[in-house]
Amino acid sequence: MLRRNDAEIPFALIYPLNDGGSEATLAETIRLPGGLDASPAVVRLGGSEDRWHFSEVIQTRLGLVLDDLGSRFGTLPGGRWPASPRSALILPLRAPGRAQLAGILVGGVSPYRALDDDYRRFYELVAAHIATSILNARAYREAEKRAEMLAELDHAKTTFFSNVSHEFRTPLTLLLGPVEEMLGKPDDSPLGLSRQLLALVHRNGLRLKRLVNTLLDFSRIEAGRMQASYVPTDLSAFTAELASSFRSAMERAGLNYDVETPALSEPVYLDGQMWEKVVLNLISNAFKYTLQGSVSVRVKEIDGHVDLLVSDTGVGIPERELPRLFERFHRVESVRGRTHEGTGIGLALVNELVKLHGGTVSVESVAGNGTTFRVSIPFGSSHLPADRIGAERVAAETGLPADTYVEEALRWLAPPANAAVSEPDYASDSAFRSGTRSHVLIADDNADMRDYLRRLLESRYQVTAVSNGSEAFDAAIAKPPDLVLTDVMMPVLDGFELLKRLRAEERTKTLPIILLSARAGEESRVEGLDGGADDYLAKPFTARELLARVDAHLSLARMRRQVNEARQVSEARLGLVLQSTNMVAWEWDPVEDVLTCTGDFKRVFGTTLSSWREGFSLVHPDDVVRHRAAVEGAARDGGSYCSEFRIHRADTGELAWLEERATAITDENGRPTRLVGVVMDITERKIAEEDMRRHNTDLQRANSELEEFAYAASHDLQEPLRTVNIYTELLLRKSHLLADPRSKEYATYVHEGVRRMQLLIQDLLQYARVVHHEQEPPGAVGLEGAIAEAVSTLRGLVMETGAKIHREHVSGKVLGEHRQIVQVFQNLFSNSLKYRREGVVPQVRIAAERRGAEWLVTVSDNGIGFDPQYAERIFGLFRRLHKTEFPGTGLGLAICRRIVERYGGRMWALSEGDGKGATFQIALKAVE
Repeated sequence: MLRRNDAEIPFALIYPLNDGGSEATLAETIRLPGGLDASPAVVRLGGSEDRWHFSEVIQTRLGLVLDDLGSRFGTLPGGRWPASPRSALILPLRAPGRAQLAGILVGGVSPYRALDDDYRRFYELVAAHIATSILNARAYREAEKRAEMLAELDHAKTTFFSNVSHEFRTPLTLLLGPVEEMLGKPDDSPLGLSRQLLALVHRNGLRLKRLVNTLLDFSRIEAGRMQASYVPTDLSAFTAELASSFRSAMERAGLNYDVETPALSEPVYLDGQMWEKVVLNLISNAFKYTLQGSVSVRVKEIDGHVDLLVSDTGVGIPERELPRLFERFHRVESVRGRTHEGTGIGLALVNELVKLHGGTVSVESVAGNGTTFRVSIPFGSSHLPADRIGAERVAAETGLPADTYVEEALRWLAPPANAAVSEPDYASDSAFRSGTRSHVLIADDNADMRDYLRRLLESRYQVTAVSNGSEAFDAAIAKPPDLVLTDVMMPVLDGFELLKRLRAEERTKTLPIILLSARAGEESRVEGLDGGADDYLAKPFTARELLARVDAHLSLARMRRQVNEARQVSEARLGLVLQSTNMVAWEWDPVEDVLTCTGDFKRVFGTTLSSWREGFSLVHPDDVVRHRAAVEGAARDGGSYCSEFRIHRADTGELAWLEERATAITDENGRPTRLVGVVMDITERKIAEEDMRRHNTDLQRANSELEEFAYAASHDLQEPLRTVNIYTELLLRKSHLLADPRSKEYATYVHEGVRRMQLLIQDLLQYARVVHHEQEPPGAVGLEGAIAEAVSTLRGLVMETGAKIHREHVSGKVLGEHRQIVQVFQNLFSNSLKYRREGVVPQVRIAAERRGAEWLVTVSDNGIGFDPQYAERIFGLFRRLHKTEFPGTGLGLAICRRIVERYGGRMWALSEGDGKGATFQIALKAVE
């Protein structure tokens, strides 16, 4: 198909992934030779040869489009067409219903067809077919390997059972021994608070020991090393004693329990441990699968043998399963019981143990009507090995007390109504009272596991625990929790079916669900995640791992809720905005000239329009040509446009401003088929813009007039001030002729005031010159020379204050006018000496460094500094922070900044606070 379709597929590359998913190997090329830059034989994901971005596709599991192939790979095959493809589609090879990726498909996009939805779906269908073929081939190869491995596995199984069972016994001894010792201590001992946990460990240790012993028995039987010790036994009395241990459990479960073991005519040769396992396994099995009704244990003597019958009214066994019931590891699926736990070896072990007694075991059952197991043991000993009659047992004991079986059975039951259940003290938890504690629903058929999970989680969350999937589903629908933590293997409704049902319900379809399972391995994990689970946790797991997973998924769920709520709020706000603005959405078919509108079109245009060309008649004559060209150009050539134009409203004739934004929708050949866009009334905005322009013009004119006035006034004030200054100096020289002795003091005040006024006028004139650009054209100014000249002009003040000037050698040049750059530095140095701290020798540091296209000059001192909040205020006209302590006009820094900005520079001030010095920095354009 790929080779034949040269019109839609110019070229294609198929790269299957290796088992580790780290490399892709070229398996097939279509119209593109292998071994080129565009078709390497092997691609390491994330390596230099990964020019098709395979690693991104694998990570996101989504396809991507790679454009500009010409610049990446040069000319590539165009298939039927002479032109080289400009883009390619890179798709993950994933078969439908499978999570595993088979590889990557690279497909060229025809240069004569747009990559629309149909084209993309075609490629995705091709990729799915290729993925299925690759995965099927892999599955076939794996099946062949698996068949070869099964033969080896069968041989290794016996060795494994024997070895691993013995290896288990040592750690089990070390586990159970210390725990039993601690359990034997009184309740008031320091371990009293830990007794529940120790009991849990002990109980499950015994359960594990029973499983290990069963495996050990199997390995001995299969290896022919299972040596019994047959002794004459009162089978009826022994069986009655064993059966009686289950009476409390039966009564707790509400079952009728009948035990009939009449005396027999003679003893039966039995191995006591083996018979105990047979009886307890059968009764435990009946209890497990009988949810209501009765269980009976009977012993009958019939024609030279004795029969043990264990009957129940439980769920029964389907007829098709009966022939395989005693096979090792075989379990009857989809049968409802008190728990889903089980290894599938209990009945198989019973069968083997009965055979060792020369007996038989059979079963009669009808699905839904109960089951009867019959064990027949011959009287006498002629059928038994003579050397094992009364023989001493030499192998390790593998029996366990009957109480172990009963305790495990009791854990399958729900706690009695009057039982004390350990619950957290929610009343003291403010978070719970305020409703902020997350609610976790636990589903597990193992009571110990439920209690363990509850204890782990209840200190952080509100916890509800149920024993099967059906109860979990009902609880989740009645009151959706924040997270579901469920076992996979459960009676009534398993974890996968629970997951499926919850995902099908609207209220719980986004609920975080974590699956717990004893089935480890990647396949089980993939199966769970493919089913829609958020996470999959294999047993055994640590408490820290479980808590981390639960907390992470609750946090993610909380974030999803917050994002969803924010989205809903945003959508509501957007809807209100659109309703409150004069905006209309529209769609236009230029071929049929059919206009479809959403919104109140009449509110914008003053009329309803069925044709867009009707709207052109409303457009202002000065705008109609430009606007029509934009609309028809997009309809003809594609693309988008934004057009502002005026209309005369059809209802009032008033002039209105509109803004229209639209884009063209194209077909598979790239031809525009329709335009979609929005149009809104912007009349108020245009009026506001015009008002703003008018006000700005008025402000600029007023500002110019004010500056001209200040400039003229300053010039005009200089002459009278000069006259006043001359006469006050005469008065001061002849003050001895004045009759009033205070006249000299008054004349001094006048003279100082005139001097300050002259200084202010000089600064105003200088500022006006800067504003009016009364200076030479800018050129290259050497920083070293300008700084040296500025320091030289202040030599007298430096000597007077004892200041220390530290300056670096600077060879750079900046854009400006020499005289004014000198004035900037002179003003800054003068300020550093002027605003010195009393009793502290002034220190002035001058540094400069090249930063890109600028020179940054820094002038810092150890003077009085300033509060950082005034860092911008000090550059304002007449802005002074120290009006009484230091003389000045408040114009110096304003002049400096205007000069710096005149030449495209920047100037700012820094200080850590009063008494901590000041730093001024100037950034000026560098000149090479």
